[in-house]
Amino acid sequence: MKGKARTWVLLVGASLLIVASASAGAKFGTPVYIQPGEAWGGLGGARNSQDPYQQIGCWVVGMPGFVSAGCHAVDAAGNALSCFSWDPSFIAAAQSIGGDSWVVFDVDDSGRCTFLQISSFSSYEPKQP
Repeated sequence: MKGKARTWVLLVGASLLIVASASAGAKFGTPVYIQPGEAWGGLGGARNSQDPYQQIGCWVVGMPGFVSAGCHAVDAAGNALSCFSWDPSFIAAAQSIGGDSWVVFDVDDSGRCTFLQISSFSSYEPKQP
């Protein structure tokens, strides 16, 4: 199931590139979605949602001799999913998150992040105050 969802998410991302280039001013708002072991959504869509729950994002923590990263999401129903990682490639991806990025992450049974996609396009919904 995860593979199909990831393929769908990647296809949507690719479609956004086509739509954005085909029509000026394309806009795309994404609420937070969570299914077992996977979460995705836009920072702007989560921030602008009408419910009091939605959020999605990643963090990086560093101190001398130690660095880690993780991601966290909560959907409109209040379901939450989090993960953590010490993998350098995951940490680098987490560091690339922007203020209005779109985030996709997968989690294994131990709570470790196994996949992270950060996308930033002009068509993504920006956060409102």
